[in-house]
Amino acid sequence: MSDARIRGVAAQSARAAEDVTGWLAAAGGPLRVDVPGIDDARVRIVTTLLHGNEPSGVRALHRWLRARPRPATRMVAFVLSVEAALGPPPFAQRARRGARDLNRCFGGAADADAESALAAELLRQVRELEPEAVVDIHNTSARGPAYAVVTRDDPARRALTTQFASRMVVTDLRLGALIEALEDEVPAVVIECGGASDPDADSVALAGLERLASAPAIVSGPVTVLHHPRRVELDPGARLAYAAGPGGNADVTLDADIGRHNFGPAPAGTRLGWLGPRGLAPIRVRAGDGRELRDELLETSGGELRLRRDTQLLMATADVAIATSDCLFYAIPIDAGGEP
Repeated sequence: MSDARIRGVAAQSARAAEDVTGWLAAAGGPLRVDVPGIDDARVRIVTTLLHGNEPSGVRALHRWLRARPRPATRMVAFVLSVEAALGPPPFAQRARRGARDLNRCFGGAADADAESALAAELLRQVRELEPEAVVDIHNTSARGPAYAVVTRDDPARRALTTQFASRMVVTDLRLGALIEALEDEVPAVVIECGGASDPDADSVALAGLERLASAPAIVSGPVTVLHHPRRVELDPGARLAYAAGPGGNADVTLDADIGRHNFGPAPAGTRLGWLGPRGLAPIRVRAGDGRELRDELLETSGGELRLRRDTQLLMATADVAIATSDCLFYAIPIDAGGEP
C-alpha cells in the first residue's frame, strides 16, 4: 500500500546505484532529491514517474545525478510512482494495481485515497519551495516527436518547452493533472519525450534536463504552438481491438499502426479503423468546455472510422489497456489551431 510520504534522499544515492531500478528499489517509495546550485536562492523543480510506465525522466535524472552536476540554481527532483514502476516487470504499470492514475488526483480531496494523499503532499512541498519553474517529464504511449503540454501560452512556458522540444500544445481540458493545480502559481509544463520504448526519448529527457539545470536564465527558442486538443474516449465497457483490417467482435477496431499519424497531420478522410454494429455510438470526443464534438471530427463510411477534418493526432497508441483506461488519442483540427 502506498502512502503520502516522500522520502528525501541524497544525490549520492543515485551514484551508488549503477542502474535506475536498483536506485528506486533502494528508495522503496516516492522520493525527493535536492541538488544545491550556484544560485541557491532560486529553485527549479523536475517531477518524474507520475506514471510508472514512463521511465525516460527518471532515467535521465539518474544519469544526471551520477555526473555530479553543479546546476545554475537549486534543483529539486521528485520521483513519484515508484511502486508501480518497479512492477514486476519494471516500467510496465501506469499506476499501482487497483489504484487510480496519480496524474488525475491533483485538485481533489486529499483524503480520497493514497494517490490523492500523495498528490496533496507533492503540491504542499512544491508550494513550500516557491520554485521559478516546474517541469513534469513523461513519455507518450506510442512513438512520436517530443512536445510540451501547457495550460497557458506565455513566454515562460514557451521558454521551458524549448529546453526539451520545439512543439507546445495548449490545452483547455481539465483532467486533474499536476500542471493544472499549479496553473496560477508557477510556470509549469509537461514534457512528452516520445515513446517509452524509444531510446531517443531518454536522450531528449537528459539533454533537456541538462539545459534546464545549467542555464542561468531560461531563454526561449523557436516553438510551434497548437491549441485546444480534443480528447477521444471510448465508453466504459466498450470493446476495443487493434488490427490491420476489420473483423472480430470489437465495438471499435483501430489500425494497429495508428501511432504513425501522431503529429501527421492526417487529412480529412484518413481511415483510423473500423466500427462494429453500434457505429460511432461508443466513441466520445470531448472539448475543454465539455461539448461533445464527435460528429464534427469523425465519420463512418462503409463500416470504416474516418476523420471528417484535417487533424493533428497526439498520443495515438496501440495499447488496449491505456486506450481504454485513459483515452484513444487526442485530436486537434488543423483549422482550430493545428500547424498550417
